[in-house]
Amino acid sequence: MGDINTAVIMSVYINDALCQIKEAVNSLNQQTLPCHLYVVADGPVCDDVHNYFLSQATNKHDNNAFTLYYFPRMDNRGLAHSLNELISYVLISKNYYSYVARMDADDICFPNRIQKQTQYLNVHKKVDVLGTGCQEFSSSNKHVFTKILPEHDAILKRDLIKKCPFVHPSVIFRISVFRDGMRYPTDTRFTEDYAFWVLLAVRGYVFGNIEEALIKFRFE
Repeated sequence: MGDINTAVIMSVYINDALCQIKEAVNSLNQQTLPCHLYVVADGPVCDDVHNYFLSQATNKHDNNAFTLYYFPRMDNRGLAHSLNELISYVLISKNYYSYVARMDADDICFPNRIQKQTQYLNVHKKVDVLGTGCQEFSSSNKHVFTKILPEHDAILKRDLIKKCPFVHPSVIFRISVFRDGMRYPTDTRFTEDYAFWVLLAVRGYVFGNIEEALIKFRFE
């Protein structure tokens, strides 16, 4: 197996539950195509969460296996700032990534998520930002709803004024998007992800979705 080519970025904060965090991290650790996980604590977190990440991050770093990098921070700056901070860590790392993927601390990846997305990008060379469908689920009941979004750039941009083109934690970017200097807006009246999609669309980056649920999205 060659060097890992995907970094996953995740922000955690005080309200994130350890049991859900473990599910999220384990789902990345069990990917059919290994990845590296970069985590920032956006302000103080519970001791059990902090200690969990410290224990995971102290494992031996191996560029051919799942590795977790942890960056605790005592002040809360918000999701957009945290994601931009993580992007900077990825860019200055000595690992030669091709892709940067998003993940939330309370969601779950299907085992083949990273493999399917990177394979898609390897074939569709013009696509810069790629999402997937999701299974929306609730912690309090067994209801599951599958959400599938359109695949093609033209449709996603046509409908951008009406709806978000991506399930945010399912998205993977070519690292070139960030090497170009693109970052999540930190001063906007829109949600940080929607504002970013608008900015990327204006700059001409190409969107796409895999029309398959590859993450489980927790909605409560």
